[in-house]
Amino acid sequence: MCFFFRKCSHVVLIADKVKDLHQKEDFKQLSASFDTQYQQLIHKKDDLEENMKSLEKSHKKILEEINALRKKINDSLDQLEKNTKKEVDIFLMNMRTSIQTDIKYCTESIKNIACLKEDWLRKKDDSEVQSLIKYRRCLDQSLKVEAVLHEMTNKKEMTLTFIPDTTIQQTLSARILILTSV
Repeated sequence: MCFFFRKCSHVVLIADKVKDLHQKEDFKQLSASFDTQYQQLIHKKDDLEENMKSLEKSHKKILEEINALRKKINDSLDQLEKNTKKEVDIFLMNMRTSIQTDIKYCTESIKNIACLKEDWLRKKDDSEVQSLIKYRRCLDQSLKVEAVLHEMTNKKEMTLTFIPDTTIQQTLSARILILTSV
């Protein structure tokens, strides 16, 4: 292998170059520049470490706030569940009472009608006055039953249906955290 070198047009001795750098104070300027950069780096490193501590402190505080919020949400949901169950229980109790009252009235009316009908069928031996009294009792009972049946027919059949409010679920599934940088 063969190398061809060009002849340098300007050759400077290292000793001369160093002497020249000392005379121009380039070494002092470079040293001062290093000192400045060194201080800037130390300051920057300290700032970054402080920033990291601040971020970690904020992180810890945010986690505590999230846990506190979670507890409040859980407490609110527990209370909502308790109140909703209580409302459903009260509704059922009221409906049960109303329906049981209607059942009781139906049962009593069935017995009364059966007795009156039986008594009516035995009217052959009755006097006209007793027949009129029995007729009047049957008519009164029939009018009462008709009124109650009409009232019961006008009552709407009640049903229980659970329709949850989905806004709670939608709100809880959203992200709450807002990240910022300065």
